[in-house]
Amino acid sequence: MSKGIRSITVSNLPHKGSVYFLRKGAGFGKRDNHFMVVIIPECDLDHCLVVGIVTSKIEKRKIAASADGFDPETIVTIKKSDYPQKLHVDSAVDCNHAQKITRAFFDDLLNKSDICPDLPEQVVDDILRGIIKSSNVSDSLRNLAKAMITTKARVSV
Repeated sequence: MSKGIRSITVSNLPHKGSVYFLRKGAGFGKRDNHFMVVIIPECDLDHCLVVGIVTSKIEKRKIAASADGFDPETIVTIKKSDYPQKLHVDSAVDCNHAQKITRAFFDDLLNKSDICPDLPEQVVDDILRGIIKSSNVSDSLRNLAKAMITTKARVSV
């Protein structure tokens, strides 16, 4: 295989809960050197997917969400004990800023990312619940999030 070309296998195709470490220079704004989690692997006919960015700045995100009038449950904490394979400190996903990206953009990011173990299903469902509670996401995204929740406590928001 040529240098710089990564083979695509079923295990590294985007799926609910798949995690990627965006290396510096990945081209995802200020979010280089962060973990990106796939929340909704295919959300429309254009093969877009919805991702969230994991940050260790939990209090900063909570303050910003509060200042913007967002529900506190839209900042979902991921305890390092929930994801010990990669987290060294408790971290969070700000569900108010879940992003829809194209599959082509994702594929480009994949070449500049490291594939990580999946997040536990319960953690991903908590992120989906945070998206449902967010007033900053579209109704269609909230409905997709409702449909993606797999653990017992489904939300009726």
